[in-house]
Parts: sequence; structure tokens; C-alpha cells
Amino acid sequence: MLPTELLSHRQNGETIIPKRLPLDSRNLTLANDLIDCFQECVGKRQGELDRILLDFEG
Repeated sequence: MLPTELLSHRQNGETIIPKRLPLDSRNLTLANDLIDCFQECVGKRQGELDRILLDFEG
């Protein structure tokens, strides 16, 4: 689950509607790269994943 500050959404009355990213090649590549990061860190420490994700974010 994403933290609130990372969740893009709009509100319609009391309903929160998430904004979705377009399924273009850029976003699909980004998603696959992130999945690879997580898969490579299975069995490793959380700190290592955190460092990799920080590098990934730039």
C-alpha cells in the first residue's frame, strides 16, 4: 500500500478516486524495473532494498 503522500487521487464528495497512470511503454518499463528491484532483494535486508530504491528514485 502506498503512503498517502504518494497516492494521486481526486475526491468526489466523500468518495476518493485514485488517478491511474497511462499504460504506455515508459510506465510499463518503470513498473517492470521496480518489480525487478524487489525480486532481487528477496531474502536480503530491508536496508539494502531501501538503498536500491533511493538510487532508483534518483
